[in-house]
Amino acid sequence: MNVVLKNTAAAALAAAAALAASAAGSPPESWPPFDELFNLVRTNLARPADLDLNAAAARGFLRELHPLVRLESPATDPGTSAAGQSPVTRLHRFDPAIAYLRLERLGAESAAELDASLQRLDGEAPIQGIVLDLRYANGRDFAAAASIADLFCDRPVALLAWGDRQVRSTGRTNAWRQSLVVLVNRRTTGAAEALAAVLRQTDAALLIGSPTAGQAAVYRERALPTGQKIWIAAEALRLGEGRSIPLASLDPDIIVQVDPKLESALYEESYAAPAALSGRTTVLSSTNRPARARLNEAELDRQRQIVADDPGAEAESDAPPPPAIIRDPVLARAIDLLKALEIVRSPRKNP
Repeated sequence: MNVVLKNTAAAALAAAAALAASAAGSPPESWPPFDELFNLVRTNLARPADLDLNAAAARGFLRELHPLVRLESPATDPGTSAAGQSPVTRLHRFDPAIAYLRLERLGAESAAELDASLQRLDGEAPIQGIVLDLRYANGRDFAAAASIADLFCDRPVALLAWGDRQVRSTGRTNAWRQSLVVLVNRRTTGAAEALAAVLRQTDAALLIGSPTAGQAAVYRERALPTGQKIWIAAEALRLGEGRSIPLASLDPDIIVQVDPKLESALYEESYAAPAALSGRTTVLSSTNRPARARLNEAELDRQRQIVADDPGAEAESDAPPPPAIIRDPVLARAIDLLKALEIVRSPRKNP
């Protein structure tokens, strides 16, 4: 065993011992030397023939240092994205002046695509609130994170810094100044975490959800003989005020606790029309405001026939269908907050 693997294995065994001692409630006051510990265990442990001490040590070592050190194959590289995939993977309007946009990976085109999506929605009808969903979002392009934050900043300030690079906002005269809520969770990683931190630091947004992954750092990539890559957090990111983004998790302003498995399922199906609306296209709403079905030619002919047979009858499409249902509690909390902010900010009518 070479010295590197030997030290790594020993460190892992020490880490495992620390976890066990911590669980038992009696952590040791000091740790033995790594080399001595590993050699004693390797020499004296009665172990099954299929027990690989090197593999066990590597697993324990990486588990103890996660997320500051990550072992990944090229297929799980968080910096790669599918060719031609749009940065904005979902775009909807709620209730009816709240825009919902979902980003799953931050890259060079993300800011332009996000801005274009908001322009499109605002062109249809004015937007009063924005929900930016960064749950399960990743990426390592910190310049892209700063570019997105710039869309919501109307004054020239420092946004984000790493190494000897600092990105400042441009002080846009057309910045999006509507109320903004950002959704985060334990799978919000890397550049997405940095974006959430910057938007909060510039007072552009509130964060709702659960603590993030704690991977907002500059990672160094190193190749291993197995073909895998190891990513090592070599430097923390700095916000415009100079404060480092924690290498632990980023805590939201409003915590909404959801079971991780349930949250993943709800993320895929955040909202749905009632069963009675099966087959119809509806306007999504978080309130009881009715949504109208989209009529095709055959449906229009059927409605005309109903009225022709009974002139006093109303076409079925005139009866408002039930509203769409938001299943996702994190998204529902964000929309309720934006609605409440709009009510508070609206001028009161005289009695």
